[in-house]
Amino acid sequence: MAMNDHSAVVEFRRSDPPQRIGYLQWSPFGERNTYSGPSTKDFMIDYRVNDIDRLVAALRHDSVTVLDTIQRSNCGAFMHVMHPERNKIELWEPLDSSFIRLCEGQTGK
Repeated sequence: MAMNDHSAVVEFRRSDPPQRIGYLQWSPFGERNTYSGPSTKDFMIDYRVNDIDRLVAALRHDSVTVLDTIQRSNCGAFMHVMHPERNKIELWEPLDSSFIRLCEGQTGK
C-alpha cells in the first residue's frame, strides 16, 4: 500500500467510467486520539462524496447536526456531521490528482 503522512492509500476503479481511478484512505488512530470526538465510539467512518458544498447544504436543510465548516486542503475538502446514534461521520470530497504521484511512486507504475 502506498503511504502518506496520515494513512495508507488504496487505489480503485470507478464504475462509471471504469478507466477513471479513484483513491481511498485507511487511517488508524491511537488509543488516546480525540479526532472522533464528540463521539464516544472507537471509530469514525469517512464517506467519499461528490459536491460537498451541495451535500452539506442539503444536510443542513434536513436538520442534520453539522459539527464544523468545510475545510479544504491539498487532498480535498472535509467536514463532519453527527449521526443520530452519536457516530461522528467525516465527509470527504477528494482531489484524486493529489494521490496519483504518491501511488505511482509506490507501485512502480
